[in-house]
Amino acid sequence: MTHKNRWHRIVAISLAISYGLGSPIGAILEYLKDFFSKRFDLPSELIYATFIIQFICAFGVLSKRYARWSSLCLTATTIGAIYVHFRIGSPSASIIAFAYTGLQIWFWYSLRKAE
Repeated sequence: MTHKNRWHRIVAISLAISYGLGSPIGAILEYLKDFFSKRFDLPSELIYATFIIQFICAFGVLSKRYARWSSLCLTATTIGAIYVHFRIGSPSASIIAFAYTGLQIWFWYSLRKAE
């Protein structure tokens, strides 16, 4: 971990834990029950690709070299989550994705500004 700012470290660790644990759990739920593909009417391959990207980026946010790119990729996945929640008529379920999007954008911007 090479982030100098204390808040950067806290956010990076929080994102790493959240996505590092959440992505495999989500992939298992998708494998066992087609949980996300049925709910959001999306192909399983897209769901798995999203979880793989999130899992890789969970480690990327810990690295100063990859933190900004990882944060952008994570932001793209949460914007996608917001979109699909609205598409299925469940906008209130996207509140968490909105929060993650805001946090990840702040993280990206503050890292960019710190350079």
